[in-house]
Amino acid sequence: MRVKVFSAPSMKEALERIKRELGPQAIILKTEEFRNKVEITAATDVDYPPLERSQSNAKGIWDTLDQIREKVDSISQLLSTSPLLSDSPLSKLFLELLGRRIGEEVSLKVVNDLRRDDPPSQGGWEELKGKALSHLSLLLPSEGIRESPKGPTVVALIGPTGVGKTTTASKLAAQFSLLKKKKVALLSIDNFRPAAGEELEEVAQTLDIPFQVTKTPEGMRKTMRDFRDRDFVFVDTAGHSYRDGEQIFELRNFFKHYPPTETHLVLSTTTKPEDNLEAWRRFRSIPIQKLLFTKLDETLSPGGMVEIIVKTKRPVSYLTNGQRIPEDIWEVESRALAEIVMGERTL
Repeated sequence: MRVKVFSAPSMKEALERIKRELGPQAIILKTEEFRNKVEITAATDVDYPPLERSQSNAKGIWDTLDQIREKVDSISQLLSTSPLLSDSPLSKLFLELLGRRIGEEVSLKVVNDLRRDDPPSQGGWEELKGKALSHLSLLLPSEGIRESPKGPTVVALIGPTGVGKTTTASKLAAQFSLLKKKKVALLSIDNFRPAAGEELEEVAQTLDIPFQVTKTPEGMRKTMRDFRDRDFVFVDTAGHSYRDGEQIFELRNFFKHYPPTETHLVLSTTTKPEDNLEAWRRFRSIPIQKLLFTKLDETLSPGGMVEIIVKTKRPVSYLTNGQRIPEDIWEVESRALAEIVMGERTL
């Protein structure tokens, strides 16, 4: 395995360098963000001659390699003692799933299910991988936005700061208005970022659809009366740190007065899985029906989505992979989602 640390001013530049030097099948092992740069440790399964420590002054690289070696040793011990993983193809599959950052718990479940339900055949690696995709897709529910038969379908986007909620609301409004020919409105209850309202207002003018900003629950009720002839209302909310309980309480108070038809928790695929899980724990005081993942174009490890999908048992509604409106948003099915996290498909 070839391991290399890439340093760049931004995540996007670092990922581009990784793709260029290691190829699209590279696996992310570690990411670190500093004030003026990001560092990503990536690997590919291309072998290379071992280096002597004296050939490099980058102590951090060797520390990372030591950590990787420890992890591989622990996995090897698991493989040698677990009856579930005694077959070499299943061991290889387990390592493949881990390398895709799918997580040990889910990876073991997939391998266990295959061991129990699909006895080893002579079909080879590709057949085994295809079966793994089928099993993984069963763990990844998906469901797009469903139109309410009574009144406008109100879709609220909530989530941490910086995940792209405002741009996502714009994309959804454009898709439903231009492509699905629905009567759409945009509503902002973001009282912290004036620029968010300006972005939505510009999109609304371009689409020739109504747009309102409201700062109080009472104002939201009045606005929804004005929007009663609409098929869909997309609600943009302020980004909140999941540590800021007071702001989340205010958002919950908004929705208590006028509950949305659907609330989607918007999360970034570039965020560490444990941080996305913590965001879920903090925001779940607001009823959440679906998950929506953004910035798929800025990560080489979309498998980080899997853990929160499995643990929350919430379906994925959409994925976004760029800034273009309305092109860069996709309603995704379970099989396609499994193929994406396994590196078998790109959007």
